[in-house]
Amino acid sequence: MNKFFNELHRRNVIKATVAYLVASWLVLQVLSIVLPSFNAPDWIMKASLLVMVIGLPVWIIISWIYDLTPEGLKKTDELDEEETVVARTNQRLNFFILGALVGVVAVLLLRPAGKLIKTEDGKYAIAVLPFEDMGSNDENAWFGDGVTEDILTNLSQFGDLRVISRTSVNQYKNTDKTIPEIAEELGVSYVVEGSVRQTDDEMLITAQLIDATDKHLWSDNYRKTKDNVFDVQRDVSQQIVEQLKLTITPEQQKIINRPLTKNQDAMKLYLKARDMSDVSEGVSAIPIRQSIGLLKQAIELDPEFASAYAEIANSNFLLVTGGHLPLVEGEKETREWIKQALEIDPNNARAYSAIGFINAFKFCVIEATDIFWDNATENLEKSIQINPNDHRVLHHYAKLHNWGKNGKNRDEDIYLKQLELAIQIEPLSYLIITEYINALIVTNKYDKARELLLEKKFILGEYPGRNIHYSIVESWHQKDWKAGLEVWKKAVEDHPENANFWVNLGYKKISVQNDLSKAIKDFKKAYELDPKTGVDYANTLIENGDFKIVESLMKDQDFINAHDDNVVSKLMYYNIYMLEDYEKCIDEFDNLEPGEFENTIKAISYYKLGNKDKANEIKTKHINFDFNKITYFSEINQRDSLYHYLDKLEFFIAEIRIRHLYFTLRKHKNDPRFVAFLEKNYLPVISNK
Repeated sequence: MNKFFNELHRRNVIKATVAYLVASWLVLQVLSIVLPSFNAPDWIMKASLLVMVIGLPVWIIISWIYDLTPEGLKKTDELDEEETVVARTNQRLNFFILGALVGVVAVLLLRPAGKLIKTEDGKYAIAVLPFEDMGSNDENAWFGDGVTEDILTNLSQFGDLRVISRTSVNQYKNTDKTIPEIAEELGVSYVVEGSVRQTDDEMLITAQLIDATDKHLWSDNYRKTKDNVFDVQRDVSQQIVEQLKLTITPEQQKIINRPLTKNQDAMKLYLKARDMSDVSEGVSAIPIRQSIGLLKQAIELDPEFASAYAEIANSNFLLVTGGHLPLVEGEKETREWIKQALEIDPNNARAYSAIGFINAFKFCVIEATDIFWDNATENLEKSIQINPNDHRVLHHYAKLHNWGKNGKNRDEDIYLKQLELAIQIEPLSYLIITEYINALIVTNKYDKARELLLEKKFILGEYPGRNIHYSIVESWHQKDWKAGLEVWKKAVEDHPENANFWVNLGYKKISVQNDLSKAIKDFKKAYELDPKTGVDYANTLIENGDFKIVESLMKDQDFINAHDDNVVSKLMYYNIYMLEDYEKCIDEFDNLEPGEFENTIKAISYYKLGNKDKANEIKTKHINFDFNKITYFSEINQRDSLYHYLDKLEFFIAEIRIRHLYFTLRKHKNDPRFVAFLEKNYLPVISNK
């Protein structure tokens, strides 16, 4: 054996192998720094490593067979023993190894090892994925969501973090996507993931922090009893903050140390309520009211559950904005819940946002006064200060500055900036994406709007987002809504099986061509493809006076299967109104689950029957949105009020209002003020045919 090692030494095999390994390591480190700068594919690095691994035995064989001499490479067997161990040969390998080691040290010193990745605005972008439930007990499945919720709440208060919202991360529950794929879609550099498993009376919780390249930065396991299980959220949040080297203020430490609630049953009800209100988004009153009921149960279990009080306040606000609760009554109830939330937790961001939402809503729909503006901005800014990662608050704050103080002098910079922040936090939100596209349109940033439409195609899809907003971009840019009509003609030509494309083409024919008969053909085609589009078809038939066809349509079994009873009742109610049976409108109202539009019809009916006081009472109490105010003042022919609200409309909103309010606005086609409104918004003048 000694003879073999002596031979290895004589042939310089050991030094040659060391030199190869050091040089290979150095090359790999340089490549790991250089390749990302050129966006090189991953296979280049993998291929380089494979070549070096394969090359090692080849190099060892070569160093055994050959030796480096002053005259070049020679076979070792052809050299005398003394000639192969001369000092010059050894020195060359020594110098090479020494030089390579110097290179290694230089790379280690210059390489930004463990460098934390920030966004362009200097924030750390992070997503907390829903913790996976590893147990088989469905009763405990909610607990992983509870862990996620508390960690999100804790991290969201840090201004140095850009924390993705729960609604976006929830879309990755039980996903098969990899961490790099999720990180790319959400636009984050870091991801928190974990799991929960229950064993007897214990909870085993695993949490880990991973970067966008799937590199694990930190992980830990926690074994807790049910009584102290909420300590996990605190510990995980603390570790993440420390890993990202953030400074924690005493107030932030208090929030981390204090869970939303220590009552597991209350937390379970709270999470279920949040899910219901998130899905409804104010469209339907039923899930919102059910959500409020669950939150009240949570408060009974934990009267100190401040976030539950604040959530009820926000749900009440949704009922008001959805037209399901009168403003005066809704505001009173909302403020009572806000008061209780702030008495328990004076720094509850959600409570301050609710105050801001109320005042912003009143500023928009009641009167653009300084007091509403000041109260809205003050409370929204307070909420942002406590929690800079609430996309809803940023969204409302942006819209407030789009309206501008006194309804004028909007601040486009704040409008765009706040929407950009909101879209970073809620990157998968259709609502915020489309709002941002509209913001780019009204600020004449057409190219950026087109880029965003392509970038967010996987969220917007072909319908309704991409084509609708593409048609708006082109129409605004060309100052002609016919451009939007051409978009939808091309859409149905390319996708004749898409019912929603036919619906949008029909609406464009109403607003651009003022032709209900042509639109009805498109709506009928849509209904034949998908009965769920029957409401659009029925409404247009009603507005065209085809009442018997409507009655037959609503008896069609496909229509009945596609729509719930309340939808059918509202259509029948609208049909009664268009037949000018105002007394029946009033009588049938109590048989509905009315929204704001049905209240508008009821108010108009009273006015038409001569009871103007009752009409005004209903208007004041129940009609908040400009859409319904335009309908009301148009139908009772109060033109000054009508044009007050029409003139407030943005370019693209004006087109939407014309197509949906054509049934009433066509009555004013010969009014010079209405003609001027159409021309200002690049809409065709309605003909007298």
